[in-house]
Amino acid sequence: MNFFLIICIQRRNSLTLQKESTMIRYREILGKKIRLLREIHGSTQEQLRTFLGYGSNAAISLIESGQRGMGKDKIVRTAEFYGVNPVVLLSNRDMSKEELECYVLFEKAFKNKSPLIPAVKAILEKAAEQVKPTLKPVK
Repeated sequence: MNFFLIICIQRRNSLTLQKESTMIRYREILGKKIRLLREIHGSTQEQLRTFLGYGSNAAISLIESGQRGMGKDKIVRTAEFYGVNPVVLLSNRDMSKEELECYVLFEKAFKNKSPLIPAVKAILEKAAEQVKPTLKPVK
């Protein structure tokens, strides 16, 4: 077999493994965020399953454990169910329960046009100033 062909096959296999690894990690992060949102909202797997139209709670359990993925349409519907922007679920950024709780509270405040928004903004600006010295410029 041609040496160049062997190298190309090995490279393709390596890229395939990297892609699969990335997808597995994304499913794990998505599942964790969905589980945390469910806990934050006090909803059940059955309620989410019914809303999304899945046949059993096992589907939600597999999604939350990262063993099963979701199509974009179901991800958007899940975001709708929990009242969050779909970007939260579509991003591959891992988030803690505390971060998601803050995000959910923020969403509620803005959707309800809370009179506390200016106060929240001032607090966030002050927090950003305290963090600013530790941030490194993006190159």
